[in-house]
Amino acid sequence: MKKDIRFSDSSHGFSYGKWVALGIIALLGVVGGWQYLEHRSSLKTEEASNLYESVLDAYRKKQISKASEKGTELMQTYQQSPYAQLTALLLARIAFDQEKLDVATDYLQQAIQIGEKGPVLHIARVRLAKLLASQNKAAEALEILTAVNPPKEYLAFYEEAKGDVYVMQKDLEKARVAYKTAVKAAPEGVPIPWLQLKQNDLGDSNNSSNSNSNNSNLSTNVNNQSNNQETP
Repeated sequence: MKKDIRFSDSSHGFSYGKWVALGIIALLGVVGGWQYLEHRSSLKTEEASNLYESVLDAYRKKQISKASEKGTELMQTYQQSPYAQLTALLLARIAFDQEKLDVATDYLQQAIQIGEKGPVLHIARVRLAKLLASQNKAAEALEILTAVNPPKEYLAFYEEAKGDVYVMQKDLEKARVAYKTAVKAAPEGVPIPWLQLKQNDLGDSNNSSNSNSNNSNLSTNVNNQSNNQETP
């Protein structure tokens, strides 16, 4: 009479088949847990998206208190989401409009610290630098702008901001280099009249009389742009 051949642990009475069954059950548990987490993540993303839309809607309707309240709620509830990063930019804009520069600075720093890579991160860095420069904190502004090597698609953005800060410091040679780099790095086909105007106003480094005559106008233009166009 043939004996059945089994892989077994006779001391515990478990056959190989039982171990396989237990492994499958465990795997199903892991897969089920992963699907549950994916589902929860999807729901949280949708909730954050809806809340962000309500923030934008309130801001567009000039319901600033409501926009601030909803924005604060979003940042507290969905701290590490891309929507928190976008909301931080908007709250910085609101704070800047209310002349609360310290609050605007804090929100821009939060947008950077959230860590989502992409355009929002670079916008936040450059806006923070310009905000600091407008408060005569040029050294801090340059530290932010030079702390990273930006991707080529954002290089013109950074270099123009560096040029603006150098103009504020009256370091015209460095400003020329920065503006020249920004013009070269600008995406093809994208109009850059404001940037080219800045470069032209500085003139050639070998023509000091022209550069000196245009310097005061350029400084005024740079300050106006920092305060009105690019700051949060």
